[in-house]
Amino acid sequence: MPNPTNFGLLEPSVMGDTRWFNFLFTNFLIGSQGNLTLTPGVDSTAAIQLTNAAGTPILTIDSTNSLIKTAGFQTGVSATAVALANAGTIATAGVGVARVAPAAAVTGIILQAGISSGQMVFIVNEAAVGNTIRFNTTPATANVANSANESIIPGLESRLFVWDAGPALWFPIGDPLINGTTITATSATSPDPGNSGTIATAGLGVTKVNPAGAETGVILAAGIIDGQEVTVVNTAAAANSITFAAAATSNVADGVSDVIAGLKSRTYVWESGTARWYPML
Repeated sequence: MPNPTNFGLLEPSVMGDTRWFNFLFTNFLIGSQGNLTLTPGVDSTAAIQLTNAAGTPILTIDSTNSLIKTAGFQTGVSATAVALANAGTIATAGVGVARVAPAAAVTGIILQAGISSGQMVFIVNEAAVGNTIRFNTTPATANVANSANESIIPGLESRLFVWDAGPALWFPIGDPLINGTTITATSATSPDPGNSGTIATAGLGVTKVNPAGAETGVILAAGIIDGQEVTVVNTAAAANSITFAAAATSNVADGVSDVIAGLKSRTYVWESGTARWYPML
C-alpha cells in the first residue's frame, strides 16, 4: 500500500508518483466498465456520509441495512404548469413533480410512460377546482392502470403515481381526497335504464340514471367485492321513479319495495354472502 502521507495528492503530474492514483482509482474505485464502486471494509449504519460545513450529516449511506438516509429530499419539478388540453400528455421524464394547469376540465389525458419500476411522480393540478383531469379510458394509451375508472384529479389537488415496468403502467398511490372527503368514480352520462333495464355499477361509486317515465323491473348490476358501495342518482323529474325487480333478479335485497323517485338518490352496499345490494337508510 502506498505511503498514506501522500493521500489526497492524487494527480500524478503534481506528485510525480502514480502509486495513490493507481491504488485508489485504477485498482479499487473505477471498474473496467467505468463504474464507480465504494466498498467499506466493514458494514456500518453510517458507512459513507456527506456533511455540511458544521459537520451535520446531509446524506448517509447505511451499508448494514441497505438504506440511504437524508435530512431532506427534493425532486425535480417541471419548470412551468402546462396548460393541458384534451388528449394532452403530462410529461414525466426527469421530473418527480409534474405541474399542470388546464384552462377547463380536460379528458383523454395521457401520462408519459415511466423508465424503471418504482419511479414515482406527483401530478399537481394548479388550476381551479372545477378544471379537472380525466385520463384516457384505455390503459395502454393513458399508461395508467384501470384508467377508465381512475378518479379525476381536481384542481388544487395532486396525486402520486408509481411506475411498474411489468405491465408498463402507472399505478395511483392511496385514496384521492377533495376537501378531506374520498371521491369516487362517477358515470359520465345519465342513461335511461328502461323497464327491466340494468343500471351499471362496474368501476363506479356513483351511477346516474334519467328514466323517461316511471319504470319497473329494473336491475342493479351485481357487485364485485364485499363492502363495495354505489349510489344511484335519479336525475329525472320527481314522477319518473325507478322500481327494482324481485331480489333474485334485481340483486337488490328489498326487491320490488325499493323505489327511487326522481330527484332522489340512494346508496347501496354489496354483501357477497347473499349476493345482494343492501340500501342504506
